[in-house]
Amino acid sequence: MTAAAQFPLHRAVQGVVDAPIEAVFDHLDNPRHLADHMASPSAMMAGSSMSIETDERAGRTIGSRISMRGRMLGLTLSLDEAVTEREPPRHKAWQTLGQPRLVVMAGYRMGLDLEPLQSQTRLQVWIDYALPPGFWARMLGRWLATCDIRDEHGRPVHLTPHQWRHTFACRLINRDVPQEVVRVLLDHDSHRMTSHYAKITDQTVRRHWEQATKVNVKGERVTLDPDGPLGQAQWAKTRYGMATQTLSNGYCGLPVQKSCPHANACLTCPVFLTGPEFLPELREQRHRTLTLIDVSTSKGHTRVVEMNQQVLTNLDRMISQLDTGTEATTDAG
Repeated sequence: MTAAAQFPLHRAVQGVVDAPIEAVFDHLDNPRHLADHMASPSAMMAGSSMSIETDERAGRTIGSRISMRGRMLGLTLSLDEAVTEREPPRHKAWQTLGQPRLVVMAGYRMGLDLEPLQSQTRLQVWIDYALPPGFWARMLGRWLATCDIRDEHGRPVHLTPHQWRHTFACRLINRDVPQEVVRVLLDHDSHRMTSHYAKITDQTVRRHWEQATKVNVKGERVTLDPDGPLGQAQWAKTRYGMATQTLSNGYCGLPVQKSCPHANACLTCPVFLTGPEFLPELREQRHRTLTLIDVSTSKGHTRVVEMNQQVLTNLDRMISQLDTGTEATTDAG
């Protein structure tokens, strides 16, 4: 098995050390210096510690062995490492042997890379690792049992770490945390992966719809009273209409069960709604309407001019109101 297959996960940190490269390598070449943070009880070790032992080569040659033993949260921890690469003063690597008993890893390969910067040193510490199979599921099951977590029927709850991860992502998205932030927190490589986890609830869609600026063909603001006696019913109709009757420049507010008597005349229809997201389309339609009015005027098509003059008037009202609402929102932000 290749190292990449054995240890598929990777982390790395780097920084600049105010010391020459030879001194930095000599200090870190001693395994005890790297493991100092585990030698004494600390919050990071949950009040526990681990002892470190080396063979006679003290971890400073290829093949040298390092052993660590200790306990954490009632669990026995142990691991054995061996130095696998050593090129003083620029590079060193080591990895675990056999089946280490750790809390968060099934094994790892760790290393140092150093680069001289005059009297300083650029240092990178990296680790390739694998997670223990089923570890988090077992820990979660133990915690649920200890806390006696039950569902609405009084039965013990059975959850998986994946379900908790999914819930975490959904709650962040529905609290308006940017998807890029959620992606980083979930350690996803792409936004597509994050989108599978993060589902926007109906309540979130409704909240944004209520907050958004909406105007009718007269340029009048349209509001949806969430606390009104028919608020939920109105939202259900609005949401269904948005999903099934969205137009290129707005939304149809007509119930889906009714047929429209205003074929191709949405911009003179009393149930037409639009919002700031359609401003580019509305401006483009205004430009086309002006052109049509000019051409019809030059040809003496009075009726066509009259019809489109009403469309132009409605477009001007809507664009003006939406521009005002957009500026107000920007100023408030």
